[in-house]
Amino acid sequence: MFDDLYANQYEEDRDFHYTSDAEWDAAEADDIGRANPHLAWVYTGRDICHANPYYKGPAVPHPEEEAEC
Repeated sequence: MFDDLYANQYEEDRDFHYTSDAEWDAAEADDIGRANPHLAWVYTGRDICHANPYYKGPAVPHPEEEAEC
């Protein structure tokens, strides 16, 4: 009986996909970008800047790049 219980727990752990922080961040950026297609760049809750794949306007430099004078 206990062997079956542990076998089922092993199968559940084996089949579970553990999402990394980077995957969560990319998914959040995708959601924000979809909701805001007018933005070329979006920031996630982790304060990471991502290019918005839903943006269709002119090229916009990365907001963290320094302007050359």
